[in-house]
Formats: sequence, C-alpha cells, structure tokens
Amino acid sequence: MGHADNRTYLDADSHIMELPDFFDQLGFHRQLVFSTFAAPMCFNADSVQARYASAAAHNRGIAEFCADDDRLMGVGALPLDDSAAGMAEIEHMIDGRFERALDGHTARALDRFYADNFSRVFGNQA
Repeated sequence: MGHADNRTYLDADSHIMELPDFFDQLGFHRQLVFSTFAAPMCFNADSVQARYASAAAHNRGIAEFCADDDRLMGVGALPLDDSAAGMAEIEHMIDGRFERALDGHTARALDRFYADNFSRVFGNQA
C-alpha cells in the first residue's frame, strides 16, 4: 500500500483513495492505529523528561491522524516513570479520544515474551 500523504492510499488497482474511502472499500468498521517505530523512543530515551516529551509528541500525531474518522482508534504511548507526568499524559489521551495505551513495561514484557517463547509457541516458523 503506497501513500502520497498521511490520508491517501493506493487501492488494489493503483487508484489514489482518501483514507475513509479506502476503509469503506475494505469494509473496515474499526481500526487500531499505533506507531511501529516511534513508540519505542518514548520508552527508551535516556531521561524521564525525554520519554514524556517524545510520548506527548507521538500521541499528538496519533490523535491528529485519527481525528477525522471515528473508525480510527488511537493507541497512545504512556511511560510510567513519573506518576504526575503519567497522569497529565492520560488526561491528554482522554482529550484525544484514545482507545488504548501502550506502556513501556508492557512493550518490554512482550518483547521478552516473544524472544523467550516464539520458537516454543510457533515452532521454527519465521
């Protein structure tokens, strides 16, 4: 799926489509939206201040992307290093209509789980 900007996509016939039309064509009723590459920065930055600043920037971007279509369910990044900063970011996430949050502990735990158990659970499949 190629894209010209954040809201246009190529369909199967290489026609440029707006995101809502793309979702209509695929029959999507709801779609989780989370970053693949940006979220780890929110949990791995060297300082607590940098973790919360990157999470806030990440979450603003996700909220902006999801703002125009109720089918899009934003998943925010939420560091848990500082309770006051965490609560403030939760308030921003509520205002941004986020559906879920990924915290660094869960992200690291999932990484460890997959690293420790992938071959046991899934065999030698890649």
